[in-house]
Amino acid sequence: MDDKKKTAQPTKMQSELAARIIDHVRRNGLVEGDQITEVALAKEFKVSRTPVHGALQFLCEYGVFEPLTKAGYVLRKSGQQLDKIFIKIPETEEDRLYMKLSSDRAANRLPEHFSETDLMRRYRVTRGFLSRVLQSMSEHGLVERGLGMKWSFTPTLNSAKANEESYRFRMVIEPHSVLESTFRLDDERVARSRQAHASILTNPRISSAEWFEINAEFHEMIAAFSGNRFMLQAIQQHNRLRRVLEYHWIYSRERAQRVCDEHMAILDALERHDQIGASYLLRQHLERASGVKPAFGENSE
Repeated sequence: MDDKKKTAQPTKMQSELAARIIDHVRRNGLVEGDQITEVALAKEFKVSRTPVHGALQFLCEYGVFEPLTKAGYVLRKSGQQLDKIFIKIPETEEDRLYMKLSSDRAANRLPEHFSETDLMRRYRVTRGFLSRVLQSMSEHGLVERGLGMKWSFTPTLNSAKANEESYRFRMVIEPHSVLESTFRLDDERVARSRQAHASILTNPRISSAEWFEINAEFHEMIAAFSGNRFMLQAIQQHNRLRRVLEYHWIYSRERAQRVCDEHMAILDALERHDQIGASYLLRQHLERASGVKPAFGENSE
């Protein structure tokens, strides 16, 4: 890639959209030569064309798309080819503050209620920059706006009690999701999940963050297969809470192997159409995971 042709680093929204566009290509089985437009993607993701344009320009740098002369883009890498390359979605300054606020709350270094002025002073950022980060956190259900410049954190995993409650909630929702009458497997998505898990065990340099995302995607995938949007929404929200807690954990190879084995056993059962067995394995998996006790801040319950 020619550095002289690089566009500016994408914004947080553009980075998120780039990842969603890649997932869109994979999920819809798009192949090299297929065409797509900014208008269609903006409608798909319910955003304006401006961030979609920035995300597509970023993906063009990786050779995923090529802009057409008149309008739209042509795909240069199929969904299968995308599984074989690594596109690093850059972390933005907004990403870093987002994670800092979240981790400081999880460690009880921030109170439940706060003002924008408090955070501007503490983190030495401008109001406009902070507002964008808080808006993103609000869209993810992590904070709520109060009156004026006041904000509150929503319930988070900042204590052993909250962590235990989270797992108990998941043990109610996730095992039942595979028993839904609307449950349907997506063979291509299952194959990608197996490939991602295999990469964990063959790549000694994989980061905790990358491992978390593969793990989180597995549980969201199972919930998505249920066909129940509210089950999926619940698991997505819990993954956002857990992301703050687990992004910097150090995983032993033994634990990674065990978790991968358990995930694959669940998929094996589902592919045999043994939903009752998969439900039992999923509950066992969550019970074992709940036994890992993270450390919380001094003011946690």
